[in-house]
Amino acid sequence: MKISNAIARFVESHAFQLTAQVLTVAGLLLAAYVTSRLAPLSSSLAEHDFRIKAIETRNGATEPLIERFLVVETQEQNTRDDIEEIKGGMKELNQKIDRVLEKL
Repeated sequence: MKISNAIARFVESHAFQLTAQVLTVAGLLLAAYVTSRLAPLSSSLAEHDFRIKAIETRNGATEPLIERFLVVETQEQNTRDDIEEIKGGMKELNQKIDRVLEKL
């Protein structure tokens, strides 16, 4: 009985300090729980941020390629037009040669 009486007197005389310590421990446990729940979210956000930056970098690198592609495509179309013009000129030239040979 002496031990339980001593504990009861200690609790009565230090009630505020014990309550503060219990609340502090409860707060620390709550903070640890919240941190454990938010940690995966934080790492997920960091991963998404890294992926977004990688996509932005890749897209930035493709813009000059798109411009070059458009230039090459225009050059290709111009070359096709030149080939058609040359074919038309060759056809006219062959017709003129045929007329000259007919006259001979």
